[in-house]
Amino acid sequence: MSKIALGAGAIPSSFKSALKRGYERSSYTNYDRCVEIVKKLDLGTTFKKNEFEILEIYPCTGVWGRALSQYTNPSRHIVLERLDNYFAWNEQYNADIPWMLPIKVDAYKWKVYTSLLKYGAISPKKLPHDGINPSLLVTGNLTNKQGLQLLGQFLSCTAYRNWLQAYGCVRMLFWLRAVDAQRVMLSLHDKKMNRLSTLARLFSEIKPIACVHNTDSKGDVVPVPDLWSTRSSQPIDISSEDTYLKSDLVLLDIQPRAKESWEDEVNILELEYVIRNLFILPTAPLSTSITTLGSGAEYYFAEKLPQLMDKITAKLTNEEFVLVFKTFNKWPFKPDHLFDVGNDVDANTPSMITEFS
Repeated sequence: MSKIALGAGAIPSSFKSALKRGYERSSYTNYDRCVEIVKKLDLGTTFKKNEFEILEIYPCTGVWGRALSQYTNPSRHIVLERLDNYFAWNEQYNADIPWMLPIKVDAYKWKVYTSLLKYGAISPKKLPHDGINPSLLVTGNLTNKQGLQLLGQFLSCTAYRNWLQAYGCVRMLFWLRAVDAQRVMLSLHDKKMNRLSTLARLFSEIKPIACVHNTDSKGDVVPVPDLWSTRSSQPIDISSEDTYLKSDLVLLDIQPRAKESWEDEVNILELEYVIRNLFILPTAPLSTSITTLGSGAEYYFAEKLPQLMDKITAKLTNEEFVLVFKTFNKWPFKPDHLFDVGNDVDANTPSMITEFS
């Protein structure tokens, strides 16, 4: 691939022929609009120039990462990309940003993040979980089939306080397809409330920052969905005409909540077990779904939490879920074996990571 001559950041018209295939990843390509979005985020109040690192997952066309990096000036910007065409494109497109370093690895592998930390590719400060960590910002494009799965892993880590979240409350900015973004932002009044959205609202504050607007047959702009417009601040409208592989995209700002005192009173494995099992029957009253927790659960919980038994499982509030977690923790006859937590380990650590040591 030949050297790309660039101005401030506009993507060259040659990017489609250079990439050839999109691999189901949709990407926002309007650089100036990306800068507007970065300004709306007001990242400078937390992330000081040259005093923090950016970790970017699946950069796609690279426009968002370029705007974010040029506007915020991190000390280092690590880009993780496994596909040959995207990796080669980002190497060239952002070659004029000296602190931006692409690494050819699969960001879906948990071992990659351990290696990044072990060899110093990223070196965030380890801080208590009482506020956003100002030394690391994570961003990425999760619009392919694996995207929602990877998002689920990141959200689980806000609960477990592990992986990158072991370093404190690490803020995340992720591009998602609208249908996936909606799955994690459902309200208590939505019939589709699920395990992922429950986990998300328990441990994170999530806001839509930008979303694609649509037009009707007359060309008039259709208002953004109520899901977005009812939030405290309305997201920036962006056009699907500015997306590679035209799609309805949403940028979510995910800020893990500070650790609360009740977290010390429950076992996190038990918490996940309770959520997973209760959402086998999300539309049933708790008196029914509670039976999925083990033999005799319906009698124990009916005695301890009679006020919750008639509530629909998916409509339990954060506070009510916490009561269920605490009660399960104290249950003398809870199951001894819940489930095994697997590891997705990559056998080899690429030299592009070990060279940082």
